Amino acid sequence: MNTHQNPFLTEVLSVCDESRRLYMQTLDQQQHAGQPVDWLERMLQLSQQSLDKLWQAAISSATDGNFLDAASVLTCIVKEWGKYKALQFLIDADQHSIVLDLWDWDTYDTIQKNFQLDVTTQVINLASQLNNALLAGQVKREQESKNSLMHGYTDLHGIAMQVIQRQDGNLQQAHQVNQQYADTAFQGVKQAQQSVYWMQEGVQNMYRFVEGHGANMVGGMQALQHHLEENLPSSIEQAREEARRRRTTRMFVWFLVVCVVAVGLLGLAAFIGTHLVGS
Repeated sequence: MNTHQNPFLTEVLSVCDESRRLYMQTLDQQQHAGQPVDWLERMLQLSQQSLDKLWQAAISSATDGNFLDAASVLTCIVKEWGKYKALQFLIDADQHSIVLDLWDWDTYDTIQKNFQLDVTTQVINLASQLNNALLAGQVKREQESKNSLMHGYTDLHGIAMQVIQRQDGNLQQAHQVNQQYADTAFQGVKQAQQSVYWMQEGVQNMYRFVEGHGANMVGGMQALQHHLEENLPSSIEQAREEARRRRTTRMFVWFLVVCVVAVGLLGLAAFIGTHLVGS
């Protein structure tokens, strides 16, 4: 047995002797107790169920990489297997009408050596299966780790591609927006140039209009000045005559008012004098 290649063998080799002692002890106790076969069969069935549960636990621990737990369960299996083989030997001996005499040294030594060979073979078999489960679990975990890493890389690649696509879309959108801004600015420049052209045309037209209108105004002013020079003396004389008539009229009106007031005052004085004398 190469214990360097299979670490489980190192943990259970010392248990083989304990399993052998338990095997011989069970045979000796049942030989003296004289239990019936049906009782032995029930005990054998219970031992088999216990071995099955322990083996499932050992395989599960080894597959998960829990070496110490798997090795500990294996030692329990080896011990329980000694009891199981003793019950099985007693049932077979009863079925074949074999009389078991453990007091006979040759019989005792033969049974013990046969079990030592069986338990060694069983331990190698179980340790090999557990070691294979341990290695298979390790390979599986490494593969799962690689797969997880690959999935992670794939996800990161997908995220990176999405970011690149978004950036590319944003760049295209920004390019379109910039193009729209450039087109709008170009149209604004064209409109500004057109407006400047229109303003220049308007200024020139206004200048021509003012120039023509100014010439007309100069001509009108000259005509007005000529008219005033011709008609100004007669207009001044008429204005003076009109002013004299207005002064004469105002003086006549004031004279009439004074006369009326004087007559009124005289009449009032006569009225007051008459009434005072009568009193």
